[in-house]
Formats: sequence, structure tokens, C-alpha cells
Amino acid sequence: MSASMPEPLVSVVFTTSFPRGRILECIKSWGEGQTLPREQIEIIITGNGKDALLEHRVKQELGPADRFLHLDTTNEAAMYAHSAKHARGAWLFFTEAHVIAAPDTLERLLADVNARNLDGSCVRTLPCEETQWAQRIEARMYEDDFKILSDENDWRKFTKRGFLLRRSAYEAVGGLDARYHRYSVIPVGARLRDQGSRLGHTPHAVVTHYNAEDLDETFDYAREYRRYEQLHLRDHPAVNVGGALVTPHSDASLRKASRRAAWKSLRDRRAGNRTQALALMQSMLPSPSPLWRARLRYWKSRVVLALAGSDAEAQYAAFQRCWQYCGDLSLEEMLHEETNGTASPTSISVPSDGVLRLGDVPRNTLEGFYDVEEWRGQRFRWCTVAASVRLDIPRAEFAISLHLGQLTHPQKDDVRLYWNGRPLKRLPSSTGHGRLAYRLKKGYFRDNGGQILSITCTPAQKQSDSKDSRVLGLPIFQIGFTKVPEP
Repeated sequence: MSASMPEPLVSVVFTTSFPRGRILECIKSWGEGQTLPREQIEIIITGNGKDALLEHRVKQELGPADRFLHLDTTNEAAMYAHSAKHARGAWLFFTEAHVIAAPDTLERLLADVNARNLDGSCVRTLPCEETQWAQRIEARMYEDDFKILSDENDWRKFTKRGFLLRRSAYEAVGGLDARYHRYSVIPVGARLRDQGSRLGHTPHAVVTHYNAEDLDETFDYAREYRRYEQLHLRDHPAVNVGGALVTPHSDASLRKASRRAAWKSLRDRRAGNRTQALALMQSMLPSPSPLWRARLRYWKSRVVLALAGSDAEAQYAAFQRCWQYCGDLSLEEMLHEETNGTASPTSISVPSDGVLRLGDVPRNTLEGFYDVEEWRGQRFRWCTVAASVRLDIPRAEFAISLHLGQLTHPQKDDVRLYWNGRPLKRLPSSTGHGRLAYRLKKGYFRDNGGQILSITCTPAQKQSDSKDSRVLGLPIFQIGFTKVPEP
């Protein structure tokens, strides 16, 4: 590139990902096909070498001020960030290799952002003839997305179909963070909003977007988006991007501890308590994992989608369910990988006052407990007939007390506690006032991996008109730990 070549006004950036047979037409439409003078436009494309022949043809289509860059990655966000990093224009225009511009797209965008003093604006996609049902579904998706993109009060304007943005504004928010792959456009939009950038929609600036002919490409996007949305929510809780964090699952060792406690309690139970025996036996049976259930929902929805027929609305409704279940499966796969990884299992530290409030305990340190409820302003959790919690507490002699809030008064002999699988002896002073107390010996502690407290009990009696199908054990408000002098 000549050192005397003037800086362009607009840098059009995209990648060689998903060309769909349109990338050469795309280059022409954003270069010589624009009414904006060609010398005011530079095209920067990043490829990864996967299709050497295509990249050779792409290079031949570029003008003297354009650049083709190489980045050895399949991460599309990293490729976009690489193109944007090398841009020289005052404005960045993000688009895709299968998007074709109208002749005046850039001119209309620039006129609009200058007239309204905007920092960025997105285009409108024109409908095109779609021959495949997968293409028609993606086109229908865009109709829903357009309601967001065209809302001047909504900050979600960054679409790779076509988005013009001041380079200074892009750089001020740190640009695309490739760690979050294709989800990374959302945090950029949120940070632009937070720094006060004004974003809009230019309805007269139009493009033609050629949709995917294979739904698997669309579902791959859904899986990637949902996974990296969660990772971003964890890493940047202060950035309001919408969405909600999913609760991690308890690990296999906690489930094993609960089943082992159920077996020991069943083996040592007092004769005649048939209700408790049946409940404990049921708690020992393996149940489908969340990952297995997510897979089943997803593949059932794929079958329903395949059998949806020719009715467009029925097809789209089936697709939306499938899209949701595909994202759910991606999250369950991520949680399964984390739960069964090599990292140490998560424990909850007992507070310095020795009172563990179950309403404040994170879900992934519990097994066999239900969601938090309130009674008379106090938070608690019901447990099942066999439940466990992983704790972090200094080794010492303790009296452990269960605070049941007087919601129920179980037979004290039907409630048993186990510490790392070893039964705890009930203290004689543990009756009354919704409390049960047990003695924990110092020798029951283990050196690493956290301490596991397991609880077994008889199912709580329900009212005859109750529609609650849960198997309820004890309503636990607090677990107290009181140091006792060593003998």
C-alpha cells in the first residue's frame, strides 16, 4: 500500500466465514458498486486459510487500498477484531461475506448518522427469494430481530448484517472480545450504551442477506451464543446485557454421599416405618441427569420440527422450540463439563458466627434440596429424605443443630446425620423448639475436598388437598455449628 494513499472514510470489515457462494459479489457491492467514491472506502477481510483457492480469488477482487489478512483461527469474532484492528477509516462497517449491498447503502448510512449526530447505525435487510425451508425460517427470525433493531430506544443495534460505527467509539469500549466468540457483539452494544454512544437504525440503507440452506449452521450459532453468553455473565456481572445466570449443578460426589446416607439409614432404620423405607429406597434410584433430559428434549423437538409439515407458522413455532432447547442443551453440556472436570468441588464456608443459613447457600454445593422459600419472613429450603451439603469449616469438635423453624416436628429417631459418611450421635438436649442437635467428632474430618454433611429423614406429612408433588423431608432454616470442649 502506498504511503501517500489518503485515509479512507469507511473501513468495510468482514471475514471469509460462511461465504455461501457470495463473497466475490459481496466485495464488488461494497467497493466499486457503491455511490460513495471508491477512494473513501477500504475493504479489510480476514481469512484463516481453510479455503486457499477461495482466498486467492478474494485477493484478486480487492482494490489497491484494500487488505486481506490472515489469522489462524476458527473464532469468527477474533477474525472480525483482527480486521477492525487494522482499519484506517473514521467509520467501521461490519458485515458478512454473504451480504450484498445496495449501491447507496454506505452513502445513506453516513448521511443519516451525520444528520442525527449518531455514533452508529444499522441497516435494513431486504427480503430475497428463498428456495429452502431453512432459509425461510432464518428470514422469519429476522422479522423478530428487526423489531429490536428498528426500535430507536433499544441499544441492541450491532448486527453483522450491517452496522456502521465510529472507530473511536469502538476502540473506546475495547472492541470485540474474542473470548466470547459470536456472542461478543452484545457486550460491545452494552458498553456503547453505557458510555453514552447514540445508536440508531437507517431504514433506507438496505442490504440483501443470503440465509443458510442448512439449519445445522443456525443451531451451531445458537449453541455458541448461549454458552458464551453465560461465560460473559459470570465474568462481567456489572455489564447489563440482559439474560440470567444458570445455576451450576452439584457434583457426582454429593449425589453419591446422599445415596450412601440413604442406604445406611435404610439399613439401620427402626422396624415398622414403611413410609420412610420406601422413600429412602426411591432416593437411591438413579435419575436422568439434567444433560440427558436436555438431550432428549432437543432431539424430540428436532423430530417435531421435521414433521411440522408445510404450514409456515407451524414450522416456525416448532423451530423456536427447537432453538430454545438447542441453547438449553449447550448450557447443560457446559455445566456437565464443569461439574465433571478436574477442578476441586465447590464448598460453602461456614460463617464465623457458626450459622449456615440455607437460604444463602449456593445451589451447586447442595444435593437433595429444593429452591429457597420464605415463612414468616425467614428463608429456608426443604430437603428430600436424603440430602447433602459440602462445607468448608476448620477441624474441631462441634455440636451441629438443625433449625426447622417449627414448621414440622419430626420424630427425632427418624432424622439422621452423617459427616463424610460417618453417623453422628444425637445429643440428648436436642428436642423441642424446632431444633435437633448432634455431636461431630474432630476425627471425622477429612484433609481435602471439603466436608460433606448428609441428612436423612422421614417424608413430611402433607395436607390432603395439597397439589405439591415433591417428596418433602425437613424444612431447614439454619444449620448451626457450636464448638464444644474436647474431652
